[in-house]
Amino acid sequence: MAVDDSRHEETDLNATENTNLVRGHNLTFTMDLDTVTFKSISGYRDLDSFASQLFGNQETYSTGGVTQDQFSQEFQVIGDAFDSRLEYLAGLYYFTESATNEVFYEQAITGTPIGDVTLRDVNNVDATTTSYAIFGQATYTPAILDDALRLTVGLRQTWDEREAEKNFIQTGVYDGNGACVTTCQANELQQGKDNFQKFSPSFTADYAINDEINVYGKVATGYRAGGYNSRGSFENFANGFEPENMLSYELGMKSDLLDRRMRLNVAAFYNDITDMLVNDGTNTAYFSQTDTFNAGQATIAGFEIDSTFLLSEGLTANVGYTYLDANIEEMIIDGVDQADINEMANAPEHAGNLALDYMFPAMQYGQVAVNVSYAYQGETYSSNIPGSLNDDYGLLSARVSLLDIPVSQGTVRAAVWGKNLADEEYTTLMTPRGGQNLAMFGEPRTFGVDVTYEY
Repeated sequence: MAVDDSRHEETDLNATENTNLVRGHNLTFTMDLDTVTFKSISGYRDLDSFASQLFGNQETYSTGGVTQDQFSQEFQVIGDAFDSRLEYLAGLYYFTESATNEVFYEQAITGTPIGDVTLRDVNNVDATTTSYAIFGQATYTPAILDDALRLTVGLRQTWDEREAEKNFIQTGVYDGNGACVTTCQANELQQGKDNFQKFSPSFTADYAINDEINVYGKVATGYRAGGYNSRGSFENFANGFEPENMLSYELGMKSDLLDRRMRLNVAAFYNDITDMLVNDGTNTAYFSQTDTFNAGQATIAGFEIDSTFLLSEGLTANVGYTYLDANIEEMIIDGVDQADINEMANAPEHAGNLALDYMFPAMQYGQVAVNVSYAYQGETYSSNIPGSLNDDYGLLSARVSLLDIPVSQGTVRAAVWGKNLADEEYTTLMTPRGGQNLAMFGEPRTFGVDVTYEY
């Protein structure tokens, strides 16, 4: 695929442009047979995105375009046996995806020993993914302990196929006459293809202490498939990366207390991550190049509390809190363990939420509902780089809805809402590269109206 140079030339370099077109469709089909239920779930999604940015020093310009489409198909068979003591689900899953990514990056560098030079990175990436899986889950209630004990086993076998190619159309440092100064590639293709598979079992035991309290324990495995980083460097792109694996343990309680006026759910967990995927800017001169390595091992421990209170007729409160203790145990890059100088990405130590909902008595023309919520997230790193720290922030939102409005043969729901009402300024992505901090900011104060018709 060729780079659309006209789009680069027409872009206003004094402004940042970001356009996205996303479409998605899904279809669920369910058929109840004599002894089982058959379900088909189909999904399609595509993306067309373009972004351009002139960085703060006015000498660095970057544009990028991404197109992507994906299709998924899942079949499920759901049933029970042995007088409903055994409940089961079995299924097949298929996923396919194709994507392209084009990048144009240019940085003017003045005052070098050989005069003014330009660092340029122009490339195209084409990638495809195919994934297959067979899975099943069975829950058995033995005829002991007054049917209070349930045992669940889950099994999944996954096969992933990844293929990618990257054409380094023009990469390197060039002088004022367009001649190569150093590390130049022109129309050089790097290709990679690999297959991965993983067997992922899980086991859960839950026990109903009484009608109000249930406790459980769970052990599960999972993985992220290997593949290729579209932003990978010329030296490392074709090498790709291997899968990341995780073993997870969880203990928890689910309960309805105080005559069902209080719901309290608590969970404690410990995750052990091996072959952890780490992004590293191998060549710090290029903003657009980041390689992915299986460089680390990490642990994530913590607990979650989620509670709901019925305060009065129609008035409920929800309070949630999460604590994380995330630690990088090992991160070997270029043969050196850098665990002590890197951070765990996307793992805030503290996060919480508070929400109040009030449902007014029903009226002839509908029912009014009001929601006010506050969500807090502590400091979090966008990547393993210490300089990628995002400050903590809290967002206040509200929504007023009119529900169940009778219209013709159906009903209408209408709502007016506002997000980030305090207009909090916060970052969701921070990337230090080349002596500059590149940041992506969260949405400002936003208002909207939703109208839904059901028939």
